Amino acid sequence: MRGSRQNVSRVRRFIVKYRKCYAPHAMSRPAIVKWCQQFEDGSTDLADAERQGRPTTTSDMVQKVEDIILNNRRVSVAHIAQELGISVGIADSIVSRHLNYRKLCSRWVPYSLTSEQKGASFAASLEFLQRYSTEGNDFLSRIITGDETWVHHFTPETKQASMAWRHTSSPVRTKSKVSLSAGKTMVTIFSE
Repeated sequence: MRGSRQNVSRVRRFIVKYRKCYAPHAMSRPAIVKWCQQFEDGSTDLADAERQGRPTTTSDMVQKVEDIILNNRRVSVAHIAQELGISVGIADSIVSRHLNYRKLCSRWVPYSLTSEQKGASFAASLEFLQRYSTEGNDFLSRIITGDETWVHHFTPETKQASMAWRHTSSPVRTKSKVSLSAGKTMVTIFSE
């Protein structure tokens, strides 16, 4: 018992002297006590012992994550981590830092036109411009515009649900809001 009190006293004196000498760069008290205890137990090895720590990210692991993303662009980071047996933090780091992916929404557009529909719209616009150039403002006062659309009672897939992993330099995808729902109503609007 007396020997251990002497050791504690010796360690305290050492800590006081050490802190006076290396004040701004001094090790913490628990670290000093740990090192002193190891030397008293006979350890003379100054090298760090092998220990389990944070897993390193390998190129093989990065490739596996990229394969998972390319198979399903809507996969979650938690699912990637579970499938590969790594932490969510490591999976997120690989996706965002190593592969430079971001989860981006598609741009919603009212509808997607086929090339025939675009051609018909262009031809109608060209005809209106030609008639306006010959008839002037009288032509504009005779135009009645009309439109009809289907209003769905609900939209099953939201914009948030359309998020997918893409590079920030990837072109923005567009998605039409043509999801079918249980009921819908036709709305017709005319304006002069």
